Amino acid sequence: MKLDIIRISPDCTAIILQHVSSVMPEEACGILAGKNNQINKVISIENRMHSPFRFSMDARAQFDAFRTIEQEKLELLGIYHSHPEGPSKPSETDIREHAYGDVLSIICSPDDLNGWKMMAFSIIDGTAAVREMIY
Repeated sequence: MKLDIIRISPDCTAIILQHVSSVMPEEACGILAGKNNQINKVISIENRMHSPFRFSMDARAQFDAFRTIEQEKLELLGIYHSHPEGPSKPSETDIREHAYGDVLSIICSPDDLNGWKMMAFSIIDGTAAVREMIY
């Protein structure tokens, strides 16, 4: 699945931004699902590292999220995480450890959208490329 443009509802945007704000100063993380390039489900997952610079999704919660996506006949469209102190792009670690194939990686960093900026990237073969996200 190649996603050049992703759509995300205001409700899903609000859920993500509430999550990233609520776990400050740690990085937040979660899974994004939907259909036809439209994100309509956000599953927030605990960052088991509890770090402001790294994230690792809790394995059991991640398994449960994938099961929910399957049961609801949705598609995995992306993952999200925050960079509480920036930057608004994937770090070298994010690129090296990306384990989700061609789904999008959405990064939240401090800025002007309710205090946060959201940017979407594809990470394929060690390269990150900006993708358009429509709110």
